[in-house]
Amino acid sequence: MRYFAVAYLGWGYHGSQRQPGLRTVEGEIEDALARMGISCRARLRSRTDAGVSARMNVLELSVDVPEGAVVGLNRRLDDIRLWGYFESKPKIFWREYWYLVPDLDLEGLRMGLEFLSSLDDLSPFVKGHGSPGRVEMGLRPGRPTILWFRSRYFRWQMVRRMVSFVISVACGADPQQELRKAKEFGGYRPADPRFLVLWETRTDQAPRPLDTGSWSEELFLRSRILYIISEGLRHGAEGLQDSNGS
Repeated sequence: MRYFAVAYLGWGYHGSQRQPGLRTVEGEIEDALARMGISCRARLRSRTDAGVSARMNVLELSVDVPEGAVVGLNRRLDDIRLWGYFESKPKIFWREYWYLVPDLDLEGLRMGLEFLSSLDDLSPFVKGHGSPGRVEMGLRPGRPTILWFRSRYFRWQMVRRMVSFVISVACGADPQQELRKAKEFGGYRPADPRFLVLWETRTDQAPRPLDTGSWSEELFLRSRILYIISEGLRHGAEGLQDSNGS
């Protein structure tokens, strides 16, 4: 097996992509495999920033590994689980991110989302070069409320910058003025990464469970990621609003 569905709680990692001397999701997987005597490169098809979690990312390993080795790998990983596999290299259609926000005014959040949706140019919410793709977005009321963003691909920090803008509008900022400031100062500031989850990666084939006996355990882990983030948000809603400028 070479292609997997993977979930992880990103708070303790410096992002998904391997970086020398830093704890990353790819690096942890490679190190765990090395301790098992398997030399392998790990590549996540969607990159996530430091502190960002994933319920469904796609992992590609450079060599085939037996199912038994995957079970052993999961036992050696903290807050990372390979929970499904693909029979061949999956084609990705789109990615959906969820951002959990505290009890803010729903109409204000909708106003911010509607303003973003009306824009033809989302470059003020992109760090670095490259044009962003078309983005669908919406809101799921609840405790906490979820802002969701769906696209074939996203640029660096794009979702967190759009979230920060929406939260500012919900807190009373004028959207036109906020957009003008973003253009003048070279981009909008990103929101706190701890409350962002790569929730879904839609592929041309559904991942198959790795092991029927452990499937309920993996479902629990994916639920645990959302639970931990929700609890952190519930106890730190004021901190979330204060941290938007960092």
